[in-house]
Amino acid sequence: MVESGRRYSKAHNSCVPLMYQYYETEYLGAAHGVSGILTMLLCFPEWLSKRPESKLLIKKALDALVALQQPNGNFPASMDEVGVSRGRRRDELVHWCHGAPGELGMKHHLNTMIWLSS
Repeated sequence: MVESGRRYSKAHNSCVPLMYQYYETEYLGAAHGVSGILTMLLCFPEWLSKRPESKLLIKKALDALVALQQPNGNFPASMDEVGVSRGRRRDELVHWCHGAPGELGMKHHLNTMIWLSS
């Protein structure tokens, strides 16, 4: 899974070092996006501890996702929305599957891993 995301990211010059597409869209959220995939990978700390290169790629991908957070705290639903000004429109996708609420699970697993490794 990590290698697939790395190859896709490299082939498509993504700013996120692990990237995936679903129905030709690079979703970022928890339901069918990179955030959900990273959350699942973080659920296997023993596997990660034996693969430092994968662990580093996951960390870099997490850092890249955090950098995409919008000023209002939400996240874009997909890479298509990165850097697109929405003007006065409100964020429409503030849901578990596409917005900031879904990022909480990923951050929780990351914090748990940091706590367990210290």
